[in-house]
Amino acid sequence: MRRGLSANDADEVAQEAFLRLEEARRSEEIAAPEGFVVRVALNLAADIVRRHARWRFEPVPVEEMDLHDPAPTPDDVIGARKRLDQVRAALDALPEEIRTVIVLKRLEGLTIDQIAKREQVGTATVERRLKRGLTLLAEVMDKE
Repeated sequence: MRRGLSANDADEVAQEAFLRLEEARRSEEIAAPEGFVVRVALNLAADIVRRHARWRFEPVPVEEMDLHDPAPTPDDVIGARKRLDQVRAALDALPEEIRTVIVLKRLEGLTIDQIAKREQVGTATVERRLKRGLTLLAEVMDKE
């Protein structure tokens, strides 16, 4: 009655099946004890096989594994730093009032209304400065 089980698992299934028979006999009469034990053992064996199937692990050589490191490559890091330096330089080249609006909007996450109140200007002025600043930044970044 091994049904794909190890000898140890088969012993456990047999013991558990007989234990369940004795527990069932306490509360009711079992007409066919042999059939009861066989049915319980088959069900327990199926449970073990399913459990093992879920956890089956087959070793694969490292050479055959598809390993992917999500970290950026050194070239990506260098390129990102260079791009960041370009953005900083482009921001520094903007007039102060335009740079302030871009920093407040893009880096600090303020709304147009919040920026207008903080800078004591109208929302239309903030929108114009933002549009102008982003246009200038895009032009500078496209050149580089």
